[in-house]
Amino acid sequence: MGNKCCLVIIMNHRFEQNIPKIKKIYGDRFSTIKFLVPFYQGSGDSDIIPVYDSSYNFHNFVAQSYHRIASEDYIHYIFLADDAILNPEIDENNYDSYFDIDDSESVLDAVSMDLVDSKSLPLRCYINVYDSFNYFWTGVHHERELPSAKEAFEKAALHGYGKARVKRKTIFAAKENRLFFYRRPKIGLNILLGKFDLPYPIISGFSDFYIVSNSVFKDFAHMCGVLASMNLQVELATHTAMVLVNKPGKIKYTKGENNVRHGREYTYKEKYGSKLALLYQDWPKSCDYIHPIKLSDWEVE
Repeated sequence: MGNKCCLVIIMNHRFEQNIPKIKKIYGDRFSTIKFLVPFYQGSGDSDIIPVYDSSYNFHNFVAQSYHRIASEDYIHYIFLADDAILNPEIDENNYDSYFDIDDSESVLDAVSMDLVDSKSLPLRCYINVYDSFNYFWTGVHHERELPSAKEAFEKAALHGYGKARVKRKTIFAAKENRLFFYRRPKIGLNILLGKFDLPYPIISGFSDFYIVSNSVFKDFAHMCGVLASMNLQVELATHTAMVLVNKPGKIKYTKGENNVRHGREYTYKEKYGSKLALLYQDWPKSCDYIHPIKLSDWEVE
């Protein structure tokens, strides 16, 4: 095993024109950078890996690129969305001390540290969960690839996730939810009556940044591929896969001043004139990364 990490940039849409900017941003901080670009047809750069799926399922890109990325030279793989900017203090030499992780530990975004419940997710997410675990809709024998629901719930509990029941109080607050109720009345009615239980422990959260230990990378990539084939969307699949493949206590969560990790694009553009150097000079204290950043609109020196 080597002593380096691999930075993997995930593009959920085809924007290979931003690759030179990304190399300029991270080239001095990371020796190895891989780019996962959907539908890429170029040639001549072995670090650009073509992948195929929708922007809702970009965890599948991890599974598809595994054999192009995996190496014993790396201790960790840092996955970062192309529209997220990593704290300028973080590099390949200090990322482990910054996040306080050892070789066997991984990192997840802590925005939503719970099983899917009624906190903030729209009804379409619950429909997505229901459909994903229904062979009639997916044509996937997921039970052959995933731990049983009983085993998975037990493991989630060891990670500190308690089983949750969907509550109707906030589910029907938004017009979008009412629309999906009409599309799938049976599921909507079950939620309304408080009779909808998760068929599997689904953990939700942002998937714009995470770190995977090489010790679990193969299993994580496999799990991402299985969940993607079931059409479980990325905000539900990445955290779920990470919990399923890591031992309890082996996941650390991102930190930040007042949990600030995400920012509004227009606010930063107006304040710093779309100059990344100025944003770096005034970087929010203890902020791990900022998302979203429309990189094509920013000036990178």
